[in-house]
Amino acid sequence: MATECPKPIEELQKDISIDSLHTDFFPYNITKDPDHPFDKRSHLLHDHLKAKLEEPTVNGTEKNGKSGIELQLEKSENRLEELLNFGNELVNNIKIYNEKQEVTQNQSKTARLEDLQESLNEEALESLSNFNKISDKWGIIMQHKEPMVVNEQLQKQKEAIFELFNSKDAMIDRCQKELKRVNEKYLADQNKQSTDIYFLIERIDSQIELMKKAYKENIYELQNTIDNERQKFQRECEKKWKDLYTHLTVEEVKKQETVKEKHQFYAKKLETIIAKQEEITRTTKVRLEKDAELMELEIRKTRANVLLNSEKIDYNYQVLQKRNEENVIINNQQKRRVAKLNENIVTMKRRLAQLKRSNKQITNHLSADIHKLHGNINDMHSKAEYFRRANVQKFHKIWDINFKEVKEYFASIMEIDRILYEQQLAREWKMPDIDLDKLELTKAVKTC
Repeated sequence: MATECPKPIEELQKDISIDSLHTDFFPYNITKDPDHPFDKRSHLLHDHLKAKLEEPTVNGTEKNGKSGIELQLEKSENRLEELLNFGNELVNNIKIYNEKQEVTQNQSKTARLEDLQESLNEEALESLSNFNKISDKWGIIMQHKEPMVVNEQLQKQKEAIFELFNSKDAMIDRCQKELKRVNEKYLADQNKQSTDIYFLIERIDSQIELMKKAYKENIYELQNTIDNERQKFQRECEKKWKDLYTHLTVEEVKKQETVKEKHQFYAKKLETIIAKQEEITRTTKVRLEKDAELMELEIRKTRANVLLNSEKIDYNYQVLQKRNEENVIINNQQKRRVAKLNENIVTMKRRLAQLKRSNKQITNHLSADIHKLHGNINDMHSKAEYFRRANVQKFHKIWDINFKEVKEYFASIMEIDRILYEQQLAREWKMPDIDLDKLELTKAVKTC
């Protein structure tokens, strides 16, 4: 089955960036060079099996009390068993690598989340402490009577408020960078997963082609052996055998077409699942970016209001100081204006408290969104595990159906062999002691 590679090999090697969550592993088969350490052993096994297939055909003479057909069947069975073991080893290598990579990524991900959560907690405690200090200083400022001292304390309060906003901005920038890094990591993992799937399909296709070739060669060799031994039989028996061989060939072609259709069906299903996951990721990314922009706009508005109030306080203080120097008579009027300024300060305190509560609610909302995203990621992992188990069950069902057909073909061959012995050779026929259920081939498939 022809499969298109998602990206060239050179581009995939360039896309692997250095990141704390990236592991030191590369895709299992990143090159087709036979001398590459990742695939050298696979090429050696492949060449060994090809050499086995090129061994000469067993002739029709008896050896160790066995006929040529029995020797050829035994040799074909050994060849096919080696091919199946080779295919299982190729698939298991990729499976073991993927499991190891998943464990490493989960450990790195947990460490990164713990570090980010700890930083958020430390920053929240530090901001709360600074805010409490600022709130406590307002009472001290109210106790001062000298305008110069009050002005100096107000400037310090303004600097402390700016520092508090700068720390919040720094934490927001860090969260945005972390979100961007997670998105880049997801895209890199997705490309890597596509590459692993491509190489797995490529290996399966290569193994299927090798098995098809082995089956054809073994059938051809078995046919030659049977032809050498049946030359002494009558033409009628030869005609029946040719009809049976033609029937087996047609069934083999139908079976190969069925396997090809199933591979195409599973490939389409996999593409549909990947497209759905990409859509979910894109929607989540857009929503988080909008929330970040709204929060940044609200902080800018609050900062502008604070600056405007500070300028108003400075202006009122200068006016009061000038009138105090020019006219002492209007002292009562100045006191009323000072009282009004005190009311404005109280109002600003209330606004700052309200701003603190709103920032806390926004932080809790973002934390809830992050936990929800983690839940979605865990759900995706559970779904992937469910699909893997379903595919294994489907594979066992298909194997049981094909194994049943093999039993029927084996029973037909035994019946033909009995007829040849009894009718053509006039010899007593004994059922060979062969149990397909006890063969090593079926045991390996059942334990797969």
